Amino acid sequence: MSSIGTVRCILVVDDDDQALRSTVEALNRRGYCAIGAKNGQDALGQVQDLGRNFRNVEVALAITDIYMPDMDGLELIMALRHNHPEIQVISMTGADGVTDLSHVAEQLGAAASFHKSEGPSALLALVENLIGNPASLSSTTPAAYESS
Repeated sequence: MSSIGTVRCILVVDDDDQALRSTVEALNRRGYCAIGAKNGQDALGQVQDLGRNFRNVEVALAITDIYMPDMDGLELIMALRHNHPEIQVISMTGADGVTDLSHVAEQLGAAASFHKSEGPSALLALVENLIGNPASLSSTTPAAYESS
């Protein structure tokens, strides 16, 4: 549960630099606070760093690719459900024929699944449905985590 003055961020996790950057930028342009991570381990580290270094910042939503090195999206979903159950998760993929993995992601605790081919408008609508519009959240990106 967030308190007054808490910045609620979206953590985007994708090993594809271009996809990561464009998703973070689309969310920031819409008015959300969005930050990025390159894999599941990096994402868990950022969640811990935010909690440790910023009292008024929390991750409200993680949007994670399924296929990534080091720690894939399914492993990340399990870790978030176990250690940070308050963080909602959207699984995403650009791969064809992965409806079974999207179903597995939802069984592991993802609130929704998204195929990158659906485009940014569909993702933004899904985000708004899960956590509300940016006006209902504080949308300031913590200085140490601004996207470049």
